[in-house]
Amino acid sequence: MMREFKVNDYIKLKLENKKTILYVAGERYRQCTNLKLKVPIDKISTFKEIKSIDELTEKYDLSKYRYSKDYKYTLTPEEEFWGYCSNLQVWNEHDYDTRLLHRFYAFPLLKKLYELGDPKAKSVFKKEIIKRFQEGHKLTSVYLAEYGYLRLFTLEELDKLFHEYINNDKIKKDIVVIGQFSFYNVEPAREELKKSLENVLVNESFRPIYCTHIQNWFKQLTRQELENLFNIYQNQVKIPKNNTILRLFKNLGFTEAVHSLKSLIINRFSNGKETEDDYYRLAEISNNFTVEELKKIILNVDYSKYDFYSHYLFHSKLKEFVKSGDKNAEKVLVDAVIKRFILGNQKERFFLIGNKFVNFIPIEKRKEILNEHNFSILTSLSSTRILEYGINYTKGTIKNNEDFLTEEFNKAMKGNLEAIIPKLLKSDSLIVSNEFRFVHKKYRKENHWYNFDYYKSSIYEGTHPSILLQDGKIIGFDLENCNYDTFPTELLNFADTLKTLKLGWNRFKFFPRELVTFKSIEWLSLGRNYLTTVHKSIENIKTLKILDLSVNHLRSLPIEITSLPKLEYIDLTGNSFKALPPYITKLKPLKWLYLSNNPIVKRRDLRTDQIILKLKNNGVKIIM
Repeated sequence: MMREFKVNDYIKLKLENKKTILYVAGERYRQCTNLKLKVPIDKISTFKEIKSIDELTEKYDLSKYRYSKDYKYTLTPEEEFWGYCSNLQVWNEHDYDTRLLHRFYAFPLLKKLYELGDPKAKSVFKKEIIKRFQEGHKLTSVYLAEYGYLRLFTLEELDKLFHEYINNDKIKKDIVVIGQFSFYNVEPAREELKKSLENVLVNESFRPIYCTHIQNWFKQLTRQELENLFNIYQNQVKIPKNNTILRLFKNLGFTEAVHSLKSLIINRFSNGKETEDDYYRLAEISNNFTVEELKKIILNVDYSKYDFYSHYLFHSKLKEFVKSGDKNAEKVLVDAVIKRFILGNQKERFFLIGNKFVNFIPIEKRKEILNEHNFSILTSLSSTRILEYGINYTKGTIKNNEDFLTEEFNKAMKGNLEAIIPKLLKSDSLIVSNEFRFVHKKYRKENHWYNFDYYKSSIYEGTHPSILLQDGKIIGFDLENCNYDTFPTELLNFADTLKTLKLGWNRFKFFPRELVTFKSIEWLSLGRNYLTTVHKSIENIKTLKILDLSVNHLRSLPIEITSLPKLEYIDLTGNSFKALPPYITKLKPLKWLYLSNNPIVKRRDLRTDQIILKLKNNGVKIIM
């Protein structure tokens, strides 16, 4: 039986499928969560000091309790429903007092009511923001500043609010709040921002949250003011704890910052105290190092800590030194490859094979390694033979391969495919398997080919063209890094059977419309191309389940994508999305959405937050 409770003319709660859903002005707003907060009885006396739910959750650290192994949620869905009803009824009766709900729920809901014209919300909305700033709860002040609530005020109102905030000795000041006031042209805030930045730099108290704001803070200062800041930092911080601050000034064009960063990196590597971040800074400014300086670092690195797959600078420079005739570099490279082959995972071993690093190891030593460690490179392929020879595709046959796979391959090659395959792959070398090993064993599915969590862990990663066989048919192609800029028409020969198609790391500028002819495609990868739009014809690929569009130049998706009945996974990592299209919430099968490294991550507005919230309520896992 469905329960329903009306709070007022704008707010209504419904119990649907054992979940409490909040409706605002007749439209589904969100699913209610986090009702229960357990506070020890002997601590109740301290409630006199607490002014809001935000302070209460911070004081008793709700997350540690709620997500602990011992946590048992004892309320029934109906009890939970009436709990939510009670909370919102009290909130309504107390004129939307934001202290009675957590800030993440109170302010977005109050803003929604304000925008809908609720008279009570219009009367109290700005007053509530001012009140919470005056009370001085740090996390609430940061939240209001960071999520754009200050833009509702005039400059005169902001001046007054900042004056009260900065002169209240009981309030713990935060540079994020000060920076946002400065962003809205409050002049006293600009002066305070300079002082706060100086304090952050000198004390190196650089919190992760600052990374999303620091560029905006620096833009509010003149070049001379930035130079003064840098000089203060240089004079007072002789040995930096990390390279973050130097890197920020380097990006602003401070030559001295590059020299200081270079000295810091050399010092850290020479002492063996380098971090992963130091490696990336080294790679970033490697052009500022001499060959001898790079050799001193790279030839003395402990390669038990650095895999070859992720650390391009190390293995590329080692190869370069070896080609120049450096015998010491050759010894280091051989030792490093052996070490990484033994310590690395399957993905790295295939990388070492595919990029011919194992060729530096004498064959007898390769056999010794395999015999000693009993590696299983691929169940369907002979690991010893791979390591010795690789797999050669010549005129429709595979040499040095297991008999059953050769038989499968020969079935697939019947007819005119012997001529088509070499042309399509642009290569005389090929990896053949009866299952793409993109999937972690624990999550491997019945068809052995896709999984949301681990699909990116391709052991081939474009080092060889690959095909996937099933029942004597080719059902998958990995054509990554084949330099395609137009759709290879040879693929149309597989329009009826192809389920997996990887076209990443190519040069496509336009979404291939030929894909609409494929009747069974389930996994489509177009990552790392040059796409600026996705054509509306994508609506015709009805079988699509996984869509990888990562690292392109996309700003939006066509509304037609919502008509795909099976699309569960979309990877938009590394694009140019500044906002999400609201219609993406209508994509009902969606379970995973990757948005990392998009402008939207650094600068989200309330509309985007609402879309993300709605997606999460629909069960979508969002990675940002």
